[in-house]
Amino acid sequence: MITIDKFAEKLQASRIKERKEHPTNFYSFVMNGINQYGHLRMGNIDYNPTSGKEDMPVHKNGIMLGLNGPPSPNDRYFLHDHSFFELAYVYRGKFHNVVQDEVTIYEQGDFILMAPSAVHATYVTDLSDYLFNLLLTEDQIMDIINIPLIKNGWIRKFVFGNYYNMRNVPDTLFFHTNDDPFVRNIMETIMLELINEQPNYLQAACCGTSMLFTVLERFLQNTENIFYYGNQQMDEIFLYIRKHFLTLTLSDLAEHFSYSTSYISHQIKKETGLTFSETILQLKLKLACVYLRNSTMRLYEIAEKCGFYDVSNFCKRFKSMYGITPSEYRQRIC
Repeated sequence: MITIDKFAEKLQASRIKERKEHPTNFYSFVMNGINQYGHLRMGNIDYNPTSGKEDMPVHKNGIMLGLNGPPSPNDRYFLHDHSFFELAYVYRGKFHNVVQDEVTIYEQGDFILMAPSAVHATYVTDLSDYLFNLLLTEDQIMDIINIPLIKNGWIRKFVFGNYYNMRNVPDTLFFHTNDDPFVRNIMETIMLELINEQPNYLQAACCGTSMLFTVLERFLQNTENIFYYGNQQMDEIFLYIRKHFLTLTLSDLAEHFSYSTSYISHQIKKETGLTFSETILQLKLKLACVYLRNSTMRLYEIAEKCGFYDVSNFCKRFKSMYGITPSEYRQRIC
């Protein structure tokens, strides 16, 4: 059984060696991203900027454990976002988080849950500081939050709102636990499952994450940013859309919930800023990304699986949404 400390020490030693062997790669990587986007677009990969290589896809199993790199003078400029949710955990020491040029220092035991849209930079200043990152795909975290344990919690509202791009939803939640031993035990259990990969480790890690989210509700700090969206009925409507989006029509949705099409269309637009059709398209393209990352299916097969009438229409919609073609997307992450 590999311990958390041994895992961290080995990984840090490897990264320190890489930075010594490739001292200019990190700076070039950061500046290229900033020049192109204003910040880095990390996408669906675990990118190692010191070696210049793209490591394993984050989304392969839906959940992955990462560790922040060793101290570097360039780290505070490493502003980036993701296409997945990130739960940052201060395992030991402190860490710095940069958002909109403001630096906040977090202590041992603190958690930060960040949505894919959160542009940030995280860094440590001492080699003994360990910041672990639990990375969760949108589909994986949606499955985790839809269990009865956390059905009405703020974390669920946060994830749900960001998944559907709802208005007035923060992109970050902060939890100050004072290094609570019970919370630490849950998080360490999740980490050990992901490190050692024993049988059923993914199921164990996901169950542990559900329990962690339930307990973290007690420690939510930025309550001034807590939001409210919709109502229980709209919650059910969006869950129904997510379950049936491949074949769902606005008429079918309205009939199922006994509303008029105009009313339900207005409510969806009010909550998300998107029309019903735009919401369906967004979900279809998210599914397409899953197939592009995790299969060798041809584009016309993916288009068919995701409900597009032809591959040309699929490629056009995909590029309009993500700025690159499906083929370019696949090449970048595989």
